[in-house]
Amino acid sequence: TALGIQRSAAKYDGERFVQSRVGLHHLCLRARSREDVDKAAAKLHEMGAVIDRGPMEREWAPGYYFVVFEDPDGIRLEINHIPGKGLLPSRAERRPGLGREPLIRTAPLGRSGC
Repeated sequence: TALGIQRSAAKYDGERFVQSRVGLHHLCLRARSREDVDKAAAKLHEMGAVIDRGPMEREWAPGYYFVVFEDPDGIRLEINHIPGKGLLPSRAERRPGLGREPLIRTAPLGRSGC
């Protein structure tokens, strides 16, 4: 697996990422433990990063624990931990009433679905 990132063309200098445009919404990285999420959040605070939310637990999956922050261009990044196999429940398994739910699909067994 690879993730390619490049400098933008000069005509886009000064523009920032807009989360609601077509394309990338955010990039999620899976941590091995809640402690790793807390360590990353502490480092982000130390660096003066823009933290959108967290670290905190939410109802998206039992024990779902995360921090969401922005890179210097405003791209949202998430570091999370989900206990056990680290899989999110399917839409049918989610509890109703959680408000606007992210478009997340559960990955096949053995793969994470952030």
